[in-house]
Amino acid sequence: MTTPAAETPVKTFISYAWTSESHKARVRALADRLRLKGIDVILDQYHLRDGEDANAFMELVATQGPVKKVVVICDPKYVQRMNARQGGSGQEGTIMSPHVMAQLQGPVDTAGERERRYVAVIFDRDPALPVSSPGHVPTMFASSVYIDMSTDELMDENFERLQRFLLDKPALVAPPLGQVPAHLRGDAPPALPSRAQAGALRRAVEREKGVAGAFQDYVDQVLSALGQLPPATEEREFSMGRAIEAADQFTPVRDEWVEMLRLVIRQDMLPVDVLGDALERMLNLPRERADQTQLPESAFAYLDVLRLELILYTAALLIEARAVEALQALTERTYFAVYPSSQQPVTLGRLGRVSDEALLRQRYNALTERSWTSPVGVWLQTRASLQAVPWEKLLEADLMLALKTALERQSTTAQASQWHPVTGPGWQRRGPVPLFERFTSRRVLGPWLPFFRAASADELRTQLHAAFPDRSYSQLMQDKWREWSVLSDHLSLDRLGSLN
Repeated sequence: MTTPAAETPVKTFISYAWTSESHKARVRALADRLRLKGIDVILDQYHLRDGEDANAFMELVATQGPVKKVVVICDPKYVQRMNARQGGSGQEGTIMSPHVMAQLQGPVDTAGERERRYVAVIFDRDPALPVSSPGHVPTMFASSVYIDMSTDELMDENFERLQRFLLDKPALVAPPLGQVPAHLRGDAPPALPSRAQAGALRRAVEREKGVAGAFQDYVDQVLSALGQLPPATEEREFSMGRAIEAADQFTPVRDEWVEMLRLVIRQDMLPVDVLGDALERMLNLPRERADQTQLPESAFAYLDVLRLELILYTAALLIEARAVEALQALTERTYFAVYPSSQQPVTLGRLGRVSDEALLRQRYNALTERSWTSPVGVWLQTRASLQAVPWEKLLEADLMLALKTALERQSTTAQASQWHPVTGPGWQRRGPVPLFERFTSRRVLGPWLPFFRAASADELRTQLHAAFPDRSYSQLMQDKWREWSVLSDHLSLDRLGSLN
């Protein structure tokens, strides 16, 4: 394996005791494996010649450097000799003396801390004792990083962890520091509570009685919380900063919404009609608020984003629970957009539309100093803070709603509104959609076929190809996302229903 010219191999010294020939062979096997992965390992078995002195070899390693990392292979003999501060010899192996260790210490950074250069690797331990027990590593490494490779299985399991330490590539990196949510800052008004109604809904579910009424009371409070959020204006001009603050105030209510929905969905007690009516009321809320305040409707455009967010969380929960009939009822029902002198019937796609999206894009891009293709999607991703419903589940829900409306437009004579997924860029460079990977099983796909109005996997595949004849996402995502991978790859179309 060759190392790219632009990268300098990490020079790594392995210190250990010559406990036995089998121990030496195991150390050498680890060194061989590291070298094959691009780590420049220095090992006496490679570099110390017959008749040469191990102490002189270690002094030479320390002075010739720069040694970036040191792997300390710990077994009882090594621990004993290190704790006794005994140096190495030609018969004992490369056990570092305090003098050599001082030479191999990492540099001190600007904060006055030394670079993390040493890692203790446990090659032999008492399996009856936890790995952290005293005696498994030398006293001087008791508070340092150590990796358990005491068995071949543990060596395989923890090999990447050792690699990451040597390459300074941790598995987890702290995300950028964000801002304290508006509803938790001292200068922000408290979020409007729906706690009492949530408690009543929990009790109704426990009693299995009066759930529909309790759910109605709960969604009324959620709508009230939405309706009392402040307008996003400064001197009657739309303010993206104010919109983000208003949305942040709603976050606790959103999180409770997810919790309550999961409760009634899992107990198969979801009043779908009540939920659908609530979504319709959310659709008309920005216009109602504009009429009430005599402000432009753009001052409440963020309410469209919050409605979209709640729909995505709702769809994600229904998909997770395989509540196909409930999701189908929500996606196929007629909603009504209320105007001063009329009511216009609309379909699901209209509920996913953000009014004044161009204005929101302009202001969000200006605020973040980036040119986002889908600022609504980026904004929703920054708000996707729930561990139980991660961002990937919202991506999946967004795509499912888009496919559903696309097939509806293909199969009906009525003019249905297209759901254009705002999370589109999130799928860029991703692999197959997890749900459609599971749809390769006829057992998993079967209950979902009515949702797509298909009788078989072959019919669904044909319908999707007919809806998107170029087999690309360009039609689904509008022309602005032509760089997406082909639709058939993301949806595993060629393998739909191919397995039991």
